[in-house]
Amino acid sequence: MAASERKKASGKRKDIKKRTRPEKGGLSKKDVVRIYLVQHVYKVDGEDDNEEVKLIGVYSTKDKAKAATRRLAEQVGFKDYPDGFIIGPMVLNRDYWATGFIRE
Repeated sequence: MAASERKKASGKRKDIKKRTRPEKGGLSKKDVVRIYLVQHVYKVDGEDDNEEVKLIGVYSTKDKAKAATRRLAEQVGFKDYPDGFIIGPMVLNRDYWATGFIRE
C-alpha cells in the first residue's frame, strides 16, 4: 500500500474512532452487544388491525433464535401460524422508541 493510501485509510479509522467514542456519547465496537429478539405475531380472526404478539425470548446469537422458532413451530397454536415468527436483531442500551405516543 502506498504512503498516500495508508494516510487516507488511517484518516478514516481516526474518523470512525471519533464518532464512536463512549465519552462523546457513541459506542465503541467492543461495547456494542447484539442480541436477537424473537416474537410471534398473527392477525386475530383475520382482522388487519387486531394482532396478537407474543414475546418468545431474547437470544445471544441468530442461530439460537432460529432454534427457538424451530422448537415452537410444531406446538399448539404456533403451528397454525408458522409464518408468524420474527427474529429482530437489536443492540443493547439503545432506544428503539424515542418519541411519545397518542392513544386512539
